[in-house]
Amino acid sequence: MNIKAVFFDIDGTFYDHTTNRVLPSTKEAVRKLKEQGIKVALCSGRPLQLAAELPVFDEFCWDGFIGGSGISVYDENRELIWENAFTEDQLKKLFAIAEKHELPLYVNGEKTFLTRPLPAKKEFVLDLFHLGVPEIRSWNHERVDVLSIFENRDYDFRMFQTVENIRMQPSCDYIMDILKKDTCKATGIKQLMAYWGLENEAYMAFGDSMNDCEMLQEAAVGVAMGNAMDAVKAYADHICGSSDTPAIHDTLQAYGLIH
Repeated sequence: MNIKAVFFDIDGTFYDHTTNRVLPSTKEAVRKLKEQGIKVALCSGRPLQLAAELPVFDEFCWDGFIGGSGISVYDENRELIWENAFTEDQLKKLFAIAEKHELPLYVNGEKTFLTRPLPAKKEFVLDLFHLGVPEIRSWNHERVDVLSIFENRDYDFRMFQTVENIRMQPSCDYIMDILKKDTCKATGIKQLMAYWGLENEAYMAFGDSMNDCEMLQEAAVGVAMGNAMDAVKAYADHICGSSDTPAIHDTLQAYGLIH
């Protein structure tokens, strides 16, 4: 199998939250991939500005970046080459519903902010993903890529189903994302592969969360991390070790992509 590109989710995959770092073995693996002429890119639920808050751009010249679970796609210079952001009408409805039900929305896009203060019992989620505390304000008609609600997946989100062409997708046990229905990480990858002129070529993808399922399924080789949820592992071709082990390096080596 001739793999031409490798895509990495960030949280719990490329960036390990147990040790709060990118493992040296993972950095070495990326360097080796680039030496082999294989395209490498991050594919995250985070928009670009939130991804940049983690040390994932420090040592690498990525060949592209996909943010907002596929809503925004950037080239090697972090220039936007494609996006499928929420419409003005969708956002008006979503913010109105959240306000009616007194639900704080964590807004990612042109700006990052919370529409209401988080209850104290929810603040741990910000620390868990190193998000910091954003400003608290209302939406000023900026572009929005992803809306997140810090509630468990068993919370009743049916009030949002009245808005057309959106879907609810848990990114972890504590966060429910509101996304465009026709967009996911796999669609973002398709756009970036086309930009590279690799439309019909094979790629490998690594991930651990529910928003990684489509890209693992569509990849020629989809790799679920050992710390992934069981529901995610069901979409993978291969299950490697957890993100605090040299699993990414060892898997790439096992498939002959690096030596």
